[in-house]
Amino acid sequence: KDLKLFLREPVQWTQLVIVVALIVVYIFSIVKIPMQYQYIKTTVAFFNLGSIMFIITSMSLRFVFVQPSLDYKMFWILKSAPVKNYKIFFSKIFLFLPMLIIFSWTIIFLSNIVLNLEIFMWLVSFTVITIASCVLVIAGYSLGILFPKKDFQDIVQIETSFGGLIFIVLSLCYIVLVLTSIAYPVRQYIFGYTITFSTILFHATDFVLVNLLYVIPTAYYGYKKFNLYIG
Repeated sequence: KDLKLFLREPVQWTQLVIVVALIVVYIFSIVKIPMQYQYIKTTVAFFNLGSIMFIITSMSLRFVFVQPSLDYKMFWILKSAPVKNYKIFFSKIFLFLPMLIIFSWTIIFLSNIVLNLEIFMWLVSFTVITIASCVLVIAGYSLGILFPKKDFQDIVQIETSFGGLIFIVLSLCYIVLVLTSIAYPVRQYIFGYTITFSTILFHATDFVLVNLLYVIPTAYYGYKKFNLYIG
């Protein structure tokens, strides 16, 4: 049902066209950056991860965060549906997760091709962006449940609500912490130093903890409040 409503809504398609246009402009802007040396390309690719995660955050705000507010007055229908609460909760997330992952993969693939990166940065970039997409979608929907906008005239009012501001601020902090967690191994790679297994293990653990620190509390309290709505 949600997928059919999404496909039938012309406003959603208009937003997607705008997003695609922005992606094209973004890729062309990378092409114009003068990069004669590999270390410059790697440095640009590292900061490019932050830019892509911010794009994912913006898309999550527009398409995912607003869903609980849009569905708020229809929760009474879900109460009578013969479907378990967790299935309804995750169905909303899995509706938008593939779309955002495909978009993020497309951007990272095209930008990496333009930058002509080596295999190390390909692995780092796809790993980071894939996990970040999952985390931001789950956090976006969960925070949308925790901070619903019950009365609104259009979607913009939901996006600019207090809950939308909280989502943006937390996501920006998350992006900074993710980049910080992988900065040292990337720095070692840029300067040609040997990256030891202990270094990889330490920073991989740090990266995992940053993701869990953001996604677990938001998903837990979001699902808990979701049960109150339709329980």
